[in-house]
Amino acid sequence: MRLSRSLRGELVPYLQPEQGPTLYYEEKGAGRPLLLVHDWGTNLRAWDGVVGELADEFRVISFDLRGHGSSEVTNTAHGVDAFADDIAAITEGLMLSDTTLVGWSMGGQAAMRYLARGGVRAAKLGLIGTMPFYLDISPYKTNWTQDFMREIGEMAALARPLFVRRFFDLYFSTEVPPEVIDWLAQMALATPAWVTFECSASLFATDLRPVLGSITTPTLLMHGRRDRMCAYDASILMAETMPNARMTTFELAGHSPHLEERETFVTSLATFARSG
Repeated sequence: MRLSRSLRGELVPYLQPEQGPTLYYEEKGAGRPLLLVHDWGTNLRAWDGVVGELADEFRVISFDLRGHGSSEVTNTAHGVDAFADDIAAITEGLMLSDTTLVGWSMGGQAAMRYLARGGVRAAKLGLIGTMPFYLDISPYKTNWTQDFMREIGEMAALARPLFVRRFFDLYFSTEVPPEVIDWLAQMALATPAWVTFECSASLFATDLRPVLGSITTPTLLMHGRRDRMCAYDASILMAETMPNARMTTFELAGHSPHLEERETFVTSLATFARSG
């Protein structure tokens, strides 16, 4: 770990692995570690609404994946495999053990990849709105058709700010204030466009279905019933395939249960993390 000064003169923590990019992280609280991995285009600020309450009981660590937030942008690929490396770097660098590893959507795929590779520092896994494969989860239905992908690709190329705001609008099934959409959109717009494009390409190319059965870590699948981004059925598939997985449904939420049903989310995650 090293401390560097922010633009405001504050000392902020960075982790510099022997190999790999410099990663910015924050931690709060004490107790069993809870490691939070953010979604596509966002950064650790996406967890601000839940960190405080979770930190009353746990040591909560959040960090920016490479290319996002205050972490280093590298010349190498930014995608699921690289983000699994970042998880390994954080868990090793901070010497975490008995950790509940929590990933939101793309962060969930990275967490699964970390465990499938044999990552040993996570005792439990929490997945929020995560799919093992975007293009096909037969016999269940995925929302990511070729037509949908082409449509969002064209919009992203022509008008990135408009695309990003429309994209995050789809994260919610309930009506949220416009500033919440803007908050997420500003995170993504601060992420280099080519990084988000690489992330998208990696998501569509990654198929974790073959490794689901090998992830024996106790797993809590958290999914909004009204998720328009990642099919609710994906968590049903994973609950049926992963040996130690169980599912919690957020009936009113879309792709962001920690933002739409915050209190229920915190209670569900805390109960899972403290169990056993």
